[in-house]
Amino acid sequence: ILGTNDCAYDHDKLKQKCLINIDLRNFENKTINYSIEIEDVANNKNEFSDQITIDTTPPEIKNLDYKLRNNDLILLIETDGLATIYYIDLRNKKDFWHALCENKKFCSKTIRLRNGKHDLLIKAEDEAKNIDLEEIYFTIQQ
Repeated sequence: ILGTNDCAYDHDKLKQKCLINIDLRNFENKTINYSIEIEDVANNKNEFSDQITIDTTPPEIKNLDYKLRNNDLILLIETDGLATIYYIDLRNKKDFWHALCENKKFCSKTIRLRNGKHDLLIKAEDEAKNIDLEEIYFTIQQ
């Protein structure tokens, strides 16, 4: 049970936010039911219940192969389960995460890059937002 001292109040939005950390490692791959009850100062109550399956295991990038062909980078990525694959070039300060493949175990993509040094971070993210990261370095010279 949380009291108002455990929650942060946002005066601009007139809302209160409570963050609760619960160690769920012992419930890995199990389905749990949970309920949240909210009560205001006038004793008005509201309850929310749901069921979730606990997944804290990150996907694993099992294989990451790449080939350079002129300005094309050919990526072949395999994960141990369904994952969405992203990349970002850390040498490009304006870059952002680009999706390569969504909800796949195998990902084969070709991306065109500029000449120069590249430091690509590859991210595999599962449905529960668990991630695995791999980094590759290479130079494209034409």
